[in-house]
Amino acid sequence: MNYPENDRPEVTPRSLAEWISFTIASILLSIVVALVIYSWVTIQDKPPVLGVKIDSDLRQVEGQFYLPIEVTNSGGGTVESVKVLAELSIEGKIVETGQIQIDF
Repeated sequence: MNYPENDRPEVTPRSLAEWISFTIASILLSIVVALVIYSWVTIQDKPPVLGVKIDSDLRQVEGQFYLPIEVTNSGGGTVESVKVLAELSIEGKIVETGQIQIDF
């Protein structure tokens, strides 16, 4: 817009509070952008790598065998469902089999 010389709006200098607010907002925005870029660069699309840790606390109650297990994912991706199959073999013969499906 073209203002006549006398009608131009006055430009007031920024106050200290405005400069502090602007600086804090700029720093926070820079941190968020840096974190997004960092996660985009470092997190690759790796497949899931599953591991099963077997607790040695096998027990038998009324003809049923119980074996505590821990399933961990040390890969980059996630899984929807995991099926763990177990076999109990005594002296080379499979005595018992079992399976469990874990849904995440």
